[in-house]
Amino acid sequence: MVILTGGEPSLWIDQSLVDRLHKIGKYVCIETNGTRTLPANIDWVTCSPKEEGRLAIDRMDEVKVVYQGQELDVYEQLQATHFFLQPCSGSNILETVDCVMRHPRWRMSLQTHKLIDIR
Repeated sequence: MVILTGGEPSLWIDQSLVDRLHKIGKYVCIETNGTRTLPANIDWVTCSPKEEGRLAIDRMDEVKVVYQGQELDVYEQLQATHFFLQPCSGSNILETVDCVMRHPRWRMSLQTHKLIDIR
């Protein structure tokens, strides 16, 4: 498995790169903000949309939202199978847990390295 992430990977990946990764037997995933189109041959799409961004993709396997107290209605309309809510820098864990408990479609996602202070 190869996960394309960091900055915004849709700025530099293309179908040819994904084809080459497939040729060597890799399952190709991307973590994107969804504001740019993606090659159709990516196997798994994680979208972490930004409030100010306009989505340019219609296919995503999972949605990951950094929770800052916002309403989740707009994200629940996205065509995805999995929905994850992540505390903002680990500082609002209790509020995020409460939100997940009130919205059963969502699951908790933690950035463990932030919780145990690994930089």
